[in-house]
Amino acid sequence: MSGVESKCQGVRQATYLLILCVAFLLTFGSVVIYSASMHEEGSSLLVRHVMYVGLGLCGALFLAWKDYAWIQKNALWFFTVAVVLLALIFVAGEVRNHARRWFVFRNSISFQPSEFAKLALIVFLAWYGEKYSEQMKSWSKGFIYPLLPIGLLLGLIFAEPDRGTTILLGALTAMVLLLAGSRWTGFAALFTAGISGLIYIFSTQSMPRQRLMAWLDPEKFKEDQAYQIWQSLLAFGSGGLEGMGLGNGRIKIKFLPEQQTDFIFAVVGEELGLFVSIGLVLMFALLVLCGLFIAWNARDRFGFLTASGITFLIGMQALINVAVVTNTLPNKGLSLPFISYGGSNLMFMMAGVGILVSIAHHSVKSIGQIGPSPVEPEELLRA
Repeated sequence: MSGVESKCQGVRQATYLLILCVAFLLTFGSVVIYSASMHEEGSSLLVRHVMYVGLGLCGALFLAWKDYAWIQKNALWFFTVAVVLLALIFVAGEVRNHARRWFVFRNSISFQPSEFAKLALIVFLAWYGEKYSEQMKSWSKGFIYPLLPIGLLLGLIFAEPDRGTTILLGALTAMVLLLAGSRWTGFAALFTAGISGLIYIFSTQSMPRQRLMAWLDPEKFKEDQAYQIWQSLLAFGSGGLEGMGLGNGRIKIKFLPEQQTDFIFAVVGEELGLFVSIGLVLMFALLVLCGLFIAWNARDRFGFLTASGITFLIGMQALINVAVVTNTLPNKGLSLPFISYGGSNLMFMMAGVGILVSIAHHSVKSIGQIGPSPVEPEELLRA
């Protein structure tokens, strides 16, 4: 087998494995969502979740079939629409749990613009990194200029408030721009400033300081600030290695808030045990490896940066969710991709997978037609 044929075969296998991982996670998530909600809502939550899966699948198939070049052409439009929607949320959005993050239609259908903003931001960063590839080492084009519009988008999300998504997208921005060639020293300075700001907030404001102490010592604050995370830890302790059995968990019965969304991993830990929980984490790791392989073999710089951004988004959000549920990180309010209930997050995550498949498919076509990729990964990452 020639090198070109071997590369094509590798991308195909990575794509098939990626699709299998997502299909497994969606199926597994549907089962766990039903188990987590059956005592309070019966099968109604599962029915709505399956509807969102169907809509997400239609979007993913369309994006996988269509050449992703059209996304590059419309990247600025996507970013502009995301900013406009985030601004409109303060005018027409609904407040839930002290946050204004959703558009609600007919009291039942909701849309969260920050989920669309995640993909719009990745596409914008990839477009910018491709357009100014020769100037990314400069402070102006490689650091200051892209952070101005990105700062506006992140500021709107932070004001909702949604600090978890803000932190996630801030880290994602740094990763994609560094891959595009930006200076790492600028992001190191921002990181240092951010840590300094957090230290100031924790030392001067009582509420953030109490939440930090609750994270460090959840047992002491288990009746108030750390109630949710303490119940989550109890769930993992009850599950042990093999779990209590699917559907037999007790923590979900009015003990653990948001058990079908942000804390669904705790339901997995209690009912299916440590072994299945670790297996789920490994499934996400395999998905990330497939996504990075597709990015490495993309036909152009835009495809490389877009595939890398989508893969980082899925992997980082899964990592943060698992870390929060196990009290490794403070609570950030992020769902577990493809597993948690939630229409907007699920559909846009599946849209990201569709874009990944499109990048892989057209990379194979490009490799087969003209031999080795015209833009090698080593060239993309050259300092």
